[in-house]
Order: sequence, then C-alpha cells, then structure tokens
Amino acid sequence: MARTKRGESVGPDRVYVSEEVQLDRIAPGAELINATITGATTFIGTKSQIGNAGLARIDETQIGSSVVVGAGSYENCVLLRGAKVRGFAEFRQGTVLEENAEAGHNVGLKNTVFTTGVVAGSLVNFCDVLLTGGGSRSDHSEVGSGAIHFNFDPRGDKFGSLMGDATGCLLRSRRIFVGGTREWSRPFIWILAEWLRPDPSSARTSRRTSCQREMRPAKAGHTISNSISTSAGNSQPRPS
Repeated sequence: MARTKRGESVGPDRVYVSEEVQLDRIAPGAELINATITGATTFIGTKSQIGNAGLARIDETQIGSSVVVGAGSYENCVLLRGAKVRGFAEFRQGTVLEENAEAGHNVGLKNTVFTTGVVAGSLVNFCDVLLTGGGSRSDHSEVGSGAIHFNFDPRGDKFGSLMGDATGCLLRSRRIFVGGTREWSRPFIWILAEWLRPDPSSARTSRRTSCQREMRPAKAGHTISNSISTSAGNSQPRPS
C-alpha cells in the first residue's frame, strides 16, 4: 500500500482514478484499496476504506469520513460518516446512508434513505423507501435478510414507502424491526410496529385505496404472518 504526499493510502496495482476526479476531494487519510473512482463530484472523506473486500466502483458519489465500502457499484449516492457496506452492493441514484447506517452483502438500493444507525441484512432489494426509527447505532431500526420492496404495482404505477415514523428523521421515534424473507408490493406502506418477529410473509394490495397503514403496532412476540391482501377499505394485520 503506497502513501501519497497528501497522506492517502493507495494500492497502485488495484486502483484507477479517472482524469475528471478532483484529487483535492479525496481527503488525506483515505484508503483506496481496490477501486475504480470516476466522476467530477466524487468526494471521499478521511479514514474511509474503499474496496476493502473486492473491487468498488465509485461514480459521482459523496463518501464521508470513516466509511467502509466493500465490493460493488456505488453511483450518484451519499454515504455519511461511519456508514458501512460489507460488499457486492448495487447502490444507485438517490440512495443515502446516514451516519453509522450499515448494509450486509448483496444489497441493492435505489432512491432509498436509511436514517442514522439503520441496519439492513443481506440479500435486500429496496427501491423508493424511507427507512427510519431509533436514535443511535445502539438503538436502531433493522431489516432482516431477504427483504424485498416492489415499487411498481401490476398497472405499472410507481410508489414509495415509509418504514417507521417520519419523526425518525429527527431521531425522535422508536425503532422498528422487520423480519427477513419478506416482500412488500404496496404503495405508501407505514410499518409502525416496534417489534415484528421474523417469519416469511408478504404484504400486497390491488387498489390504491386503504394505503395508510400496512402494519399497526404489534405486541412483543406477535408475528405479522401469512399474506395480507386488500382490495379496498380496511387493512388489518393478522397476528398469530
């Protein structure tokens, strides 16, 4: 690992920096281990590690300090201080990981925001999601592995979903836990439960009505299970 005059650590045989990249936007103390860096607006903060577990492609992406980025593609997204992505990710335009948010391996995100401290497992695919809740890395919302959010309905209409209370953006809401191996194909889902025990399930709707709440607060140990399907009117969870 070579160190430049400004203090960046660079693996010379495994790092490519395109000519449009402004070198003064790669902070002293950053480690470029295994990476392809492109984009005039790309920024990499101090003490960040890029490509610590395979090749990372960084394009027009802003990376804060002490961020760890494994293998994958990161394009037009923002990773704030202390965020961590384990590897083999695909982060597309509009994705934001706020401070200390974390994603496992094989995570695909587009136009999705994880607020401070949120953790996602592996094999997760989210588009058009705001996931919030909790107030720190030790008190955070979490999504289990194998979770999928479908942002199109059968007619081709596209929707976004809110998981957690919007006040979580201000670190003022309780955390939520969404179990793994789940799927959502409904517009404007509000998941408000403080605790959902993991189990395979899906949530769907065939009409745009009754899109206020998908899951209401559940008692500890209850499971939102089976397939929740609504055509209009009320949508009620079925705890088991």
